[in-house]
Amino acid sequence: MTDFTEVLFSTFILNTTNDWGRWIHFQRLTAQQLLVWEYCNPELSASEVKALGDKPVEPTYDDYQSGATNPSDLDAQNLTKYTVHYHLWEHEITRYNTLRKSLARMSAEITYTVAPHYYFLIEDHDDAYGKLVALKRQLAPTATIAGGCK
Repeated sequence: MTDFTEVLFSTFILNTTNDWGRWIHFQRLTAQQLLVWEYCNPELSASEVKALGDKPVEPTYDDYQSGATNPSDLDAQNLTKYTVHYHLWEHEITRYNTLRKSLARMSAEITYTVAPHYYFLIEDHDDAYGKLVALKRQLAPTATIAGGCK
C-alpha cells in the first residue's frame, strides 16, 4: 500500500537550485520514515554519519566446540551458548538486512527525484549519503542574503 506522502515525495524533482530547500526537506522526511536519516544526513561529516557496518557473521557449531558440525556434536553447555548467540545473530541479521534495504530504497529515491541533467553529480556514488553530499555541494544555496539568512 502506498501512502500519500510517499507519492508526494517521489513526484517532486530536483530540477534547479531553487528546488533544493523543498527537495531536501522531502528527502529528509522520506529517510526519517525509513529510519535512516542518521545514515544519510548531508549536514554531517563522513566521520559523524552513521555507517551500516559489516554484515553480522552467523555463528557456527565449531565456534563453540572444535570440530562440531551439527547440534548433536555440542555438549549441553556449548549448545546453550550456541543457541543464545544464534538467536542474537538472527535479530542482528534481520535488522542489518532491513536497514540495508531501507538505505538502498533511499538511494534509489534520490536518483529517481533528481533531474537527468544532474545525474553526472551522483553517478559515482552508490549510497544515499554520497549522493546527498554531492548534490548539496553543487545545488544547495550558499550565498547569504539580507537579514543573515542563507
